[in-house]
Amino acid sequence: MSASTFNVQFAGSFTTPPYTGQPECPVPINYTAQYTRKTVQRFEKTGSGTGAVDLSNLPTVGAKLIVVQVDPDSSSAALPIQVQINGSTDDIEISVGGFLAYGSPKPAVGITEVTFSYVSDVALWVWAFG
Repeated sequence: MSASTFNVQFAGSFTTPPYTGQPECPVPINYTAQYTRKTVQRFEKTGSGTGAVDLSNLPTVGAKLIVVQVDPDSSSAALPIQVQINGSTDDIEISVGGFLAYGSPKPAVGITEVTFSYVSDVALWVWAFG
């Protein structure tokens, strides 16, 4: 019996002038992929420390799409979190109301590990599709 597949779509746009002196125009972002499993997790952290996102229920290749959002309802005094992907030592900073979206429709190696560090009370959501 084969696993059921589902579609995930990430669509939106941002608006900016393409070149200096030109008017603003929308730049579309459209991503579609199929997945067999997903995880949706909410973290409410206090103080400082590190956290790990449990991706163990995703296929071995890892996530094709991941979205990390620092909850806009977090305290305005909340400091940015630092996100690390696949054991990287490079930090990706996300502040209150910000997000990280990463998608690769057919990855050879997807996202298999996500960790984050925080230095103040903060809430965040993580969606991962594999």
